[in-house]
This record gives sequence, structure tokens and C-alpha cells, in this order.
Amino acid sequence: MAAITSSAHVTIASGTDTNTYVSSTYTPTSSGRLVLIGFAHSASSSPADLSSITGASLSSVTKILTLAYNTISTQLYKIELWAALSTSSASTVSFNLPATNTGGAWDIMEMANVDTSKGTLGIVTANVASNRADSGTAVSATLAGFQDSHNGAVAVIGANGNPTIPAKSGWTQDTDVLISPPNQHLGTQWIATNDTAPGSTLSVSNAWAIIAAELWSVDASSGGSPYTVPSAKHRHHGNAGAQRSSLW
Repeated sequence: MAAITSSAHVTIASGTDTNTYVSSTYTPTSSGRLVLIGFAHSASSSPADLSSITGASLSSVTKILTLAYNTISTQLYKIELWAALSTSSASTVSFNLPATNTGGAWDIMEMANVDTSKGTLGIVTANVASNRADSGTAVSATLAGFQDSHNGAVAVIGANGNPTIPAKSGWTQDTDVLISPPNQHLGTQWIATNDTAPGSTLSVSNAWAIIAAELWSVDASSGGSPYTVPSAKHRHHGNAGAQRSSLW
């Protein structure tokens, strides 16, 4: 059995006003692995989605879901989940936006033991969830029942201000980083087993948003045709601003 795990990651935050944020060097440990990218950013009004992610010869770069928050009505902050495939090329990664933003943070997670031939590069396309709130400490989303008992999951969480975003019990935290200014936290975490209730408990009540997705394990025995069309299993709560990939 080969459990899903994170084999490499690069994370950092920048409070610089710019339309391109650049990571430190990402060195892949193996080619053809799922690379998950959590990105958080802000703008003076309604931040647009990333227009592209380039560098490290990442292939099949795909936007999975984005969600604006803080507040639900004004939407000054946004979190995004992207996926790609790793190659053998080590370099910086650029996060390109269509307009100047007021801060950005990112986490590049290379995942081992994910079957990238299934779903969307190894993400169970029909089981991606998101949620947001204008206040509170209990961050939560609801995934549908998992496609296979070997599958795992990932979660990207954003929070206004400076609360810590600890990993839920049983999950592994990949990062918890502060963008200052404008004071937005990005947290990422993953789990190698089934959990339909991803989330966290913030250290301080504040506006928050979460995107979570099921991951296909290499040990999974069921389903998963490449780029499957999502069904009603998508669970989105209070998140009319969620923007899905063009594949969806």
C-alpha cells in the first residue's frame, strides 16, 4: 500500500503590490507527480483570478476552483486551488495576475502516490467543495462520500487578519503563512485517508474561506476517467462567488 503524502513543498508570502509574484526555487523530487498549488491574494476591490502559473516546466496547469471572501459582499480577498504535473526542471514559479494586487501567498505541494491518470490530474473532479463566512473560528466544508477507501484529500484555507490556521486532527499541515500587509493568512493541509469534513479552528474569529478536494490514490480500485464531468456531488455552501475551472 502506498499512502498519499507530500514529497516537496515551497511556501512564502509577499505584501508587495504587484501583478506577478515569484516563488523561491521549486525542485521536483520526481516527474509526473501531482503538484497542488494553494494561492491567496488581495486587491483594493474584487481580485481577479490568476491568469496563469508558469515556471519549473510545470505541465497541464489547471485551475480547479477559486473563492472570494472578506466580506462575502465586498470580496477583497481570494483563495485559489490549482493543479499541475511535475517535471525534472527546478526553477522559480511565477503567479501571474491580470492586475496589480496588494499581497499574495502560495504553497506549492508535490504529492506522491496520487494517480494522476484519474479525474483532473488526480483530483476527483466531482468531489470539490468550498465554503466561506464573514466571521467565526470554525472553518468547515463538506465533501461527498469518497470514491475509494484509499483516497485522501487536500484543503486550502484563507483567513482575514492574523489568526493561526491549525491542521484539523488527523490532517497534516503543509503551511500556515501570513501576508502582511494586508494581513491575510493562507493555510494548507492534506490527509491520506477519507474525511468528508475538512476544516480548521482559527485562533481568532475572523472572515474565512476554504476549498477542499478528494485525491485519487494509486491504490484506488474504482472509477476515475480523465477529466470527468462533475456531478451534483459538488458541495458549495454560502459561496456564490466560487469560480470553477473551465474544464467544469
